[in-house]
Amino acid sequence: MRLRQWLEAGRVAAAHGVRGEVRLRVFCDDAAFLLPVPRYKAHDGRELTVEGARPHKGALLVKFAGIDSRAAALALKGATLSFRRSDAALPEGRHYICDLVGMDVYNADGERLGFVAEVLKLPAHDVYRVAGGSRERLIPASGPFVRNVDIEAGRMDVALIEGM
Repeated sequence: MRLRQWLEAGRVAAAHGVRGEVRLRVFCDDAAFLLPVPRYKAHDGRELTVEGARPHKGALLVKFAGIDSRAAALALKGATLSFRRSDAALPEGRHYICDLVGMDVYNADGERLGFVAEVLKLPAHDVYRVAGGSRERLIPASGPFVRNVDIEAGRMDVALIEGM
């Protein structure tokens, strides 16, 4: 499975202040995850170098080199920013959603159940919506149900319980 090298980090929601900072509405669980990222790519292809970043009310405030006024920051409003996969490290056992979607899902008997069509972000935990098999299934993304995730092979092994 070929992994994307640039991953979506979030969308610029607004300018923040008058010195060129932007408020990035992040697509990840925690804005602090993106603090080590040194540069982003905008949807128009230009790369933006980070001068400073800090979490703020669930978003990330970012100051980019060359963006020094509110007007320049406002010009980025609505832009989706991406980061290079190698610039951030996921904790052990965590995966990017874009790597999970499309992955084949197998039960303990080796029977293909379908593929991960969607990752639902629910309050208690994530849930994988598995489609393409004999029927659609919702599988909790937690230890007792998910036995193995092999990103390179594009395969997830799950343990189903009675009635699932």
